[in-house]
Amino acid sequence: MPAGPAVGSVLPGHRVWLHADGVRMFGPGTHGLLRHVEETGSLQTAARLMRMSYSKAWHLLRETEEHLGLVLVERHVGGVAGGGTSLTPAGRDLLRRFERFTAEVETAMHDAFKAAFGDWQEAVERPGGSPGPSREAAP
Repeated sequence: MPAGPAVGSVLPGHRVWLHADGVRMFGPGTHGLLRHVEETGSLQTAARLMRMSYSKAWHLLRETEEHLGLVLVERHVGGVAGGGTSLTPAGRDLLRRFERFTAEVETAMHDAFKAAFGDWQEAVERPGGSPGPSREAAP
């Protein structure tokens, strides 16, 4: 028998993207970057936390803004208090909507997984069981 994870430890996974005409406009990377900007007030710190260069982070944000037709962040020039970056109201709104949407997708995915695979472990463990479709009689 091939070695691998036990059937009962198998879970679904996914990545959510917003796209138009096949072009990805917003997804986990941009979401993470905006989340870190909101938390730290700094694009440079956000980029470091995302393990990307500052120039790549800035390019990603500008590209996303261009695709969406929205301004997501604003830069604050330095001075005595120092500079920084903050989310615009549109950036905060997009962040919240994406988080709500991905939470709902996650819930729906786990519900669908449970409906499709909830009895899988028991089916496999029954004598003559198989990890295939349920052995219940068809109507």
